[in-house]
Amino acid sequence: MPRRGGASARVLVVPRARAARLLGGRSGHERVPRRELDARALPHLPRARARLRRLPLSGVRAHGRRGGRGPRLRALASPRTHRRGARARRRRSRRRPRSRVPHLGRGRGALRGGAGRAGATRDGRGSRRDGGPLRIGVSACLLGHAVRWDGGHKREAALADDLTGVVEWVPVCPEVEVGMGVPRPPVRLERARDGATRVVDPASGRDWTPALTRWAGVRLRELDRLRVCGYVLKSRSPSCGLAHVPVYDAGTAAGRGASAAAGARAVSARGASGAGDAPSAPGRGAFAAALVARFGGLPVEEEGALRDAGARAHFLERALAYRRLRAFLARRPGPRALAAFHAAHALLLLAHAPARLRALDRLVADAIARARRPGAREPEGGRGPAGVALRARYEAGFTQALARPATREGHARALRRALALLRARAAPRAHAELASLVDAFAAGRAPLAAVRASVLREAERRDAAELARQAYLAPRPWERTLRGAARRAGRRGAGR
Repeated sequence: MPRRGGASARVLVVPRARAARLLGGRSGHERVPRRELDARALPHLPRARARLRRLPLSGVRAHGRRGGRGPRLRALASPRTHRRGARARRRRSRRRPRSRVPHLGRGRGALRGGAGRAGATRDGRGSRRDGGPLRIGVSACLLGHAVRWDGGHKREAALADDLTGVVEWVPVCPEVEVGMGVPRPPVRLERARDGATRVVDPASGRDWTPALTRWAGVRLRELDRLRVCGYVLKSRSPSCGLAHVPVYDAGTAAGRGASAAAGARAVSARGASGAGDAPSAPGRGAFAAALVARFGGLPVEEEGALRDAGARAHFLERALAYRRLRAFLARRPGPRALAAFHAAHALLLLAHAPARLRALDRLVADAIARARRPGAREPEGGRGPAGVALRARYEAGFTQALARPATREGHARALRRALALLRARAAPRAHAELASLVDAFAAGRAPLAAVRASVLREAERRDAAELARQAYLAPRPWERTLRGAARRAGRRGAGR
């Protein structure tokens, strides 16, 4: 192989007959080698082989920043080098190709493109750690566990039956795990004279707050290790209630010092009260307060809010996105990797909260601009104080955006943005069919899952990798399960 500037290149085998056909049978041309030329080897060739640059020797389109039309040489090997570890690095780079992910946001500071680590871009559609059921914590009584104060349960069929195979439940009962036992005297929330809210047994006057606080610290660390990505709480519970939990003033008729019989009558049902013992103000359960304080962005709901199929789908969407986000942030990425993750979730954020999307656009764009300033370096791949602050702000904005349910108008907006990105690649007829399908969804005549699947198939067919990686277009594992549950509920309603 001729050399230029002391460099050499490796080439791949191609049949001699094929090379002759590609050369058009011209005579007098330099002898064709028995190996196919590599794209990165071309600069090292003499001028006699310059015309080989235009030959489609590999028969595939080029990959990289420019792309382009027509067949080009695909980079399959690299010039030889004697640097230590170079061969292993080339193998890793071939397994994890870099690719541009165009940004979909608008407004000031919108990103033109982002190139990050392959793991960051794969998170848009889910990496290997992203598969499997969603691990979600739940109050144990909602799954049918007999752990309530009276030995009963509050089983919710919408959770225990409809989400089988989609969710891996982590049942927790704070009152049992702290040692209250079953059955037990009922407890309630009381507001002390110093303004603090306590968990008190009104029959005996025992204050369970210190024990619950110590237990909650240990249990929340276990839930963090389990990578719980959501939580469903029992409403109106003094330990698990998320909101509207009755809080009583200390020293009322059923407060401390009352007899056991009077206390049992006063709180025979959670939230009920006798005459002259009305709650002063609603509050939040002790464990629920610790949970929200520890995991600020964690999707948390009460069971009553998830009885609707649409609300369950939104909760699962948030849980899946939260799991992807936490797995991504655990690698402590820098601004460029964060830009790739953000670009892969742009359509999802656009469907839920366009204003939040624009704010996150500016946050990521400003971080990249600071990293590009002369003399500025991203310390340790985003592990410095600036990287920690950037990831915390992004996590807060991301979870707040997805906490807002996506409307039909928001879904239609995201789908039309996807079609705009696909316009240059899709055939006119196929693009028109997809546009009519999106219009049918906007009018309520087509299901969302079918429209998203159609757009995703066209993106994969046209090799629109930047669109096929969008988390918004990825199939949801719970869609078929929720549709089956809705059909069963409809049949039960018709049978009545």
